[in-house]
Amino acid sequence: MDFNHYLHSLFNPRSVAIIGASARSGSFGTLIWKIAKSASPRARLFPVNPKYKTIGRETSYAALTDIKEDVDLAVLVCPPSVYPKALENCLKKGVKNILLCGGFPKSDLTEPVLEAINKTTAAGVRIVGPQSLGLMTPSEGLNLSYLPSLPPAGEVGLVSQSPGLSCTIIDYVTNAQCGFSHVIDPGFEQVLTVADYVDMLAFDRKTRCIVLYLESFQQPRKLLSAIRLAAANKPVILLKGGQTPGSADIVINNSGAREDEDGVMKRALVRAGALLVTSLKELNYAVQAFAMRKDLASGELYGLVNSKGLDSLLADHAYNNDLRLATPDSTVAKELRDKYKITFPYANPVNMGLDMDAATIVDLTDYLLNRPECSG
Repeated sequence: MDFNHYLHSLFNPRSVAIIGASARSGSFGTLIWKIAKSASPRARLFPVNPKYKTIGRETSYAALTDIKEDVDLAVLVCPPSVYPKALENCLKKGVKNILLCGGFPKSDLTEPVLEAINKTTAAGVRIVGPQSLGLMTPSEGLNLSYLPSLPPAGEVGLVSQSPGLSCTIIDYVTNAQCGFSHVIDPGFEQVLTVADYVDMLAFDRKTRCIVLYLESFQQPRKLLSAIRLAAANKPVILLKGGQTPGSADIVINNSGAREDEDGVMKRALVRAGALLVTSLKELNYAVQAFAMRKDLASGELYGLVNSKGLDSLLADHAYNNDLRLATPDSTVAKELRDKYKITFPYANPVNMGLDMDAATIVDLTDYLLNRPECSG
């Protein structure tokens, strides 16, 4: 992310304090600390826990304010009852980004805890969560999540309101030979919402495809604006949970939001440019299509038509859109004439005629796609 977005230091921190880091077996603090360290991040990590002098080989600080260096991001893996004091120390230290990790009942977010979060937000601090699985930036070696290992770095930015589905989507994307620019679990979206993350991914040069799993829409107008901005330059693939009345109660239980009963949001998302998929299977296909993409502007194209007239229309369309059609050389022309019985083998678009069967069309398409000069 080489631009001055307001979330830049959140996803590319130079230093991270993990408040609640622990050496106690089985604790969330131990899990987050070990996972973060094992990813070999570029950022400096500071454990903060008054119970320890050291954690592993690192000095453990009794309080955030004891750290002499600047801290770009504070990760809280302590109980919510500790949040008010921890957030107060974040303000004293001048921390601008905070990640509130999950692992506790929603009922622990009491009124004093929520008031402390609101007070911190009012001071200009950006907060992920609460109840967030965490975030990952593989190219930076940054894994501040409960997932044990970083996925490969790549061009897919994932924002998912379901921790479990995040794991499934990571497997799909990885199997499609793709990697991730960012993986984000927004948690309860008390401060930052999905709209903020989509806006960041829209500008992020490392992100060339955005994948979203959403059950609810916080700040819907802001979200639609962010998707519209992103979709102008990169695909935005969206799988919505709670698409039918049959899942309405589940969605309300998960997020407190009703499903899109009248389809207004669905139509707005399509107009904004999102590619809506209805199942994990469709999402998998969409990611595979992205993985197999070719840059049409970087090479030459072959056109396939089955009737006179269509060839001239396609040639005009290519010309008007600055798409270059390949000129078949003698090798290609011979193959087109002898194997595929093309009447005018030096012409492009290629007129297959009305009687070519489906299997031959597939074979011809594969032949042209595998030509070195062909980009699509």
